[in-house]
Amino acid sequence: MKHVIIIAAKDYSCLKNRDNWELYAEEHGLPDYETIKSDFQSWKQFKKEVYLLIAKNHQDYFYTPKYWDDYARKHQLPEAKNYRSLFGNWKTVQMLVHEGLTPDEIKKKFLISVPKNTHNI
Repeated sequence: MKHVIIIAAKDYSCLKNRDNWELYAEEHGLPDYETIKSDFQSWKQFKKEVYLLIAKNHQDYFYTPKYWDDYARKHQLPEAKNYRSLFGNWKTVQMLVHEGLTPDEIKKKFLISVPKNTHNI
């Protein structure tokens, strides 16, 4: 099922609702909504997996909600509010994205990366 997560991460708009997923799944030969719900224990868990992959693929911008939103809008990615809604709060998902780093290490990484990433946002 890892391939399903990767495919959905390329076009996360298919996750908006059941109808969007059903159309997307049919077009791409993917499992239907009920199968996804069963395989991942819930639709929310599937969305979490997809959103986490998206964030990890762009982790050099996943620091503060504002910094992420500036980047996400330009690259058509889910905004911070979507992550807070799925994961409960920003810090929780931030720790998952930057696995193995402490909050202080994440902050230091952010402060170092801002000058170099600013032109890419």
